[in-house]
Amino acid sequence: MLRAIKHILIGEPLSNRRLSTEKIPVWKALAIFSSDALSSVAYGPEQIVVVLMYGGLALYGFTLPISLAILGLLAIVSISYSQVVRANPGGGGSYSVAKKNLNETMALIGSEKYFVYLD
Repeated sequence: MLRAIKHILIGEPLSNRRLSTEKIPVWKALAIFSSDALSSVAYGPEQIVVVLMYGGLALYGFTLPISLAILGLLAIVSISYSQVVRANPGGGGSYSVAKKNLNETMALIGSEKYFVYLD
């Protein structure tokens, strides 16, 4: 029953050969994959404003300067990311970019593959 509903809503599974040529349009990919990053980025500034709100009028004057500092930081990060993308059009993430520009040890540390996690 569940399989039939899934087949109606999603369609039949693609074979490996067809899957390799399947691509998501940019407008769908941005909507699907960027929501996690956006929610993570929005959490910090939101919490700063919430803390200032609890302080009441005594801390109300800090809201604008802190908001402007956050906007400045976002601008710096955006410009930095755009420079990294232009310099590394093939992509590859933090590991490949750091390995290309620094060395393998820095790349391992940047990508957290260097650390051993113990349970």
